Amino acid sequence: MPADDRAKLAEQQLALVDALAGRSPAPDGFDVQHIATAAASLLAKRRHGVEKTWPGLAASPGERFRTIFGDYARIHAIPADGPAADGRLFAHYLRKLGLLSDSGRVQLLLADMGRRPIAVAYLPARVALAVAFRTFGGTRRFTVPLFRTRRPDFSQPLSPAAK
Repeated sequence: MPADDRAKLAEQQLALVDALAGRSPAPDGFDVQHIATAAASLLAKRRHGVEKTWPGLAASPGERFRTIFGDYARIHAIPADGPAADGRLFAHYLRKLGLLSDSGRVQLLLADMGRRPIAVAYLPARVALAVAFRTFGGTRRFTVPLFRTRRPDFSQPLSPAAK
């Protein structure tokens, strides 16, 4: 095959992949409805893979999960490592938007831990830190509240100095 034909074929393939990813309209010669249906199906499969692998992420944005994941998928190509890597990238995307829940933060903490012996993440909804550390038996985690909340005691009258 001549080099010009190969370059043209590569260009057409790239246009088709972009259309299937929802980043561009269907290329010339393709049925627009078929491409849209295939793109929606591929997006749903990708979203379902992330939901299954990272259940804490699906709960983070609530009912807006489908829309936000669609926005994310248009910007980010599918990673070669599959849904686990896709979920990690989506978790970072949610954290950047300020939409990552505490359970999603804990999942991201454990996934990003790698070979580190200890890792810490801030949990804003609980005003706490999640701490994970490696042991010989696996990974352990616990939560440390940052502030102890005590209810004020109004049963005693104020002293004259405090009035």
